[in-house]
Amino acid sequence: MKKVGKAYGFFGCSASRQEIEAELSLPAVRRNVPKELELSLMEDMNHLMGLSGVINVDGLLQFARRFDAQYMVEATYPDATNEKTSGELQALLINLSNSLFCHTPEHIQGKVVYEVGGRYVIKE
Repeated sequence: MKKVGKAYGFFGCSASRQEIEAELSLPAVRRNVPKELELSLMEDMNHLMGLSGVINVDGLLQFARRFDAQYMVEATYPDATNEKTSGELQALLINLSNSLFCHTPEHIQGKVVYEVGGRYVIKE
């Protein structure tokens, strides 16, 4: 069975889901991020209940509330650790915050979490 790293990014943004999805596919936002990194954007945190392979859904919901997140992006990265995946997702969120549709970096306030030993930790 292949190892797949997973990480979750929580953020608020004034842009619509469609605008964010379009931005996530732009080369400027994806620069220096592996093409194998797969993303799934969620606006309604109730969809967390349907995620497969999530160790602790309640833990993710707590982070969503704690960060007052409007959006969550799930990142998966084949043949990588959860920590490595979280670093790639963090780089992508930084690129997203610097993209043209976000007029100021404050439009995206985000945190990335990943699972270690059955619990989630915040990527520093």
